[in-house]
Amino acid sequence: MRVPFLKLMRKFAVAFIFLLACSGVARSQWTRIGDGSGNPGTAPSAGPAAATTCVLLTDGSVMCQEDTNPCCSGVTATNWWRLTPDAFGNYESGTWSQLQSAPSGFGPLYYCSAVLPDGRVAVIGGEDNFTTANAELTLGYVFDPTANGGAGQWSAPISLGSTGWTRIGDSICAVQPDKTLILGDNVNGQIAKLDLGTLTLSLVNSPKLESTKADNNAEEGWTLLPDGTILTVDSSTQGDTNSEIYDPVAQTWSTAGSTGVSLPSNGGLKFGVDIGPQMLRPDGTVVVNGKPCRVVTRKDGPNTGASNSTTITTGQGGVSGSTTISPGGGNSSSVTVGSGSSSSGSHSSSAASSDCVIYRNEK
Repeated sequence: MRVPFLKLMRKFAVAFIFLLACSGVARSQWTRIGDGSGNPGTAPSAGPAAATTCVLLTDGSVMCQEDTNPCCSGVTATNWWRLTPDAFGNYESGTWSQLQSAPSGFGPLYYCSAVLPDGRVAVIGGEDNFTTANAELTLGYVFDPTANGGAGQWSAPISLGSTGWTRIGDSICAVQPDKTLILGDNVNGQIAKLDLGTLTLSLVNSPKLESTKADNNAEEGWTLLPDGTILTVDSSTQGDTNSEIYDPVAQTWSTAGSTGVSLPSNGGLKFGVDIGPQMLRPDGTVVVNGKPCRVVTRKDGPNTGASNSTTITTGQGGVSGSTTISPGGGNSSSVTVGSGSSSSGSHSSSAASSDCVIYRNEK
């Protein structure tokens, strides 16, 4: 179970804002793109009452779920919205429209979401459901945003097939280069793939695959690397420094070496261990965030401890917030990690400690 404030994709404020970095403008500026009214229409005078997970669709529009923990009048977790940019590609003057509601009873929070190569969106699992904590849902659906004139269509529920799984919850997922969606069981090292024709899950190379995994998949992040493999940092145990690479051809895990510093944390609380987000940069390196951190560079070998020009902004100890990366590539690119929140409010800090690493896959 995740600590409530150590969550990926923390909810947006009711007043949606969007950072515009315009060429030739001396300063970037924040522009509101929604008013929190729960009404469709032209931004910024429209939009959902609150939002949590948002994904970028293949047509450039953005699909957002309403916040599962109601903060405002009219918020329901089965509501999904689309923000379509205007004819010039501007989101701040785009159009908010309401998509087809998710199936009754499916209002997940903290789950697998992935945009598939054909443009559909997989939404599977859910640690919480509506206001019910620790629901550990096994439900999942595939959404077609092109159906019903753009209102979309939810599929029949996915089948667990012969996996034997009794929970999915906030399991991690990824789309492989061969366009296969894979999903990691969050209580062991098993991986299942989804047949998009039958919407059925089946285990991958079991039990050999899980015998090669150093720990289970719980709370981990997966990053697809340019060579088609998947990087993760083990997060089952506080103090762990191991990282691993998944080879989708061999269907096995192997060590990627030590991170040099421990990234998993429970934030100083008596709850399960968590870890921050990880992001692939244009130069092929991966930023993996734990607690407030300085950046060190790690190659395929001993940790050099060398500094790097990447700028990290991160939240309170052990957060697992969202992360973004600016264009430009190379070591000059800037990565920003979303802050967590607690009863004392949100917090962010400059890089100052020692719990963030950059993984460089050099062979």
